[in-house]
Amino acid sequence: MIITVAHQKGGTGKSTIATNLAVELKTSLLDLDKQHSSIIFNYKRAHAGLEPLDCYSIAESQCRFDGQRPVPEAKLDEFLDLFKGDPKTDLVIDVGGFDSPLNRKALFFGDYLLTPCAPSGTEIYGLQMFEEILQEAEDIAGIHLLTHVLINNADKRSQKRIAEMQAYVKGKPEHFELCQSVIGQRISFKTAYETGQSVVELHEGARTAKLARAYLHSADEMTALCAEIRHALGKGV
Repeated sequence: MIITVAHQKGGTGKSTIATNLAVELKTSLLDLDKQHSSIIFNYKRAHAGLEPLDCYSIAESQCRFDGQRPVPEAKLDEFLDLFKGDPKTDLVIDVGGFDSPLNRKALFFGDYLLTPCAPSGTEIYGLQMFEEILQEAEDIAGIHLLTHVLINNADKRSQKRIAEMQAYVKGKPEHFELCQSVIGQRISFKTAYETGQSVVELHEGARTAKLARAYLHSADEMTALCAEIRHALGKGV
């Protein structure tokens, strides 16, 4: 099965979500972002002595980091067909924060589309633009595209903003479905990325009770998101 983490807007936390999902769901990972943030995460992971992810990039992107296998763009359809619709073989795609034919292909092949965004007016505008991309992609491919919108990097004290974003997403049922999970704005996600870990691993490996408490909420939120995706894909909890 393919989980495509996509949004044409940069800075929404796609790579953070994609790497955490790949670790916790034990999937392969394809990095389509020109910044190669997910591959850099995997590089950090390997150098920290952790089991690296099965990580891929597009050969033409000429990624210079170790720990990834290049896939020629001309062979991408064939590669994605290995995962599409197969419940025994899973892949997370980290889509770049821009619109391109390559990134649209990741939408076509996705069994589950996930779009992270922060709760703000600017992000609502970004979602409006992304809905236009989904509609254009639908017209080209002749298939219906629905993405699950994840409220990410949220200040839990701003419940009004969260509620406004939730209301907007619920009002766009043709292309958007609201995730039940909400991911908070916490330093633990940056700490986990810098050390090549998921936030769940960060919490489980905390050296003190104080750190364990500090990482607990992020770990619980990511665990809940993974359970939500597993359920949607028919994999149970």
